[in-house]
Amino acid sequence: MSDPIHSSTAETAVKQFTKNAELMYNRKWFTDEQLIERLVQFAGVDRNDVVVEFACGGGVVSATLAKGARRVVGIDITPKMIELSRERTATEHVVNVDFRIADCYETGLEPDYADVSLMRFALHHFHDPLRVLKEMRRITQKTNGRIVIEDVTSPSNELGSFYLNTLERFRDPSHSQMFSIDGIFSLFKICQIKPTKIELYQRSADFEEWMEHVSPSEETLSTCRFLLEEDIGRNLTGLDPKYDGRGGITFTLNGILIQGVPA
Repeated sequence: MSDPIHSSTAETAVKQFTKNAELMYNRKWFTDEQLIERLVQFAGVDRNDVVVEFACGGGVVSATLAKGARRVVGIDITPKMIELSRERTATEHVVNVDFRIADCYETGLEPDYADVSLMRFALHHFHDPLRVLKEMRRITQKTNGRIVIEDVTSPSNELGSFYLNTLERFRDPSHSQMFSIDGIFSLFKICQIKPTKIELYQRSADFEEWMEHVSPSEETLSTCRFLLEEDIGRNLTGLDPKYDGRGGITFTLNGILIQGVPA
């Protein structure tokens, strides 16, 4: 049975990420080597591991993973992203990685295929995060397999979560829902994934740079700036936005790295 909501959100995501593919391919926000290496170390990937990266985007994480893994499969629903991923690994002469256009809800991979299933900054794009987490669990080895998620988080209170998610949906039409730390733990529990390691961090951001990632219209830029300015001194979003003294706005994103095993 087809899922009209999934079809609609998938279409929006493909459109949005196709439009911004070149930007995301080169932006330091997505390609910072130190931050990617931190994720790889957190996942504990070694030479014996087969790794599947869900929603691999421009392939920068998969390319880094491949240097320390036996084999990497990167999957993404956006053809342009897969094209850029293949170009990246060809340029870097990385040969033990395979990029595939595939739906993260139904990858087509066999059960227990991966030692590590990993996803970075993508959980909030799925209207049915349980379904993608269940697919990650399905393809992950039940003995010694690991499931790793990195994402930004929302406040735990309902009002703050609503405000931040509203802001994100204005900024990025492909955004679905950002979760609180407790919310992510609940998703893991429902999907029978037992958390084994967690790391919380904060990352400073500049409003203008943050908006450039999504190629906004003037109306979108104005609306998002208004919403963020309204939160200065209130901090409902948990971003703690502030004027930078030069007419700009800075804020702090709250991130999580979480690793779990099939329960």
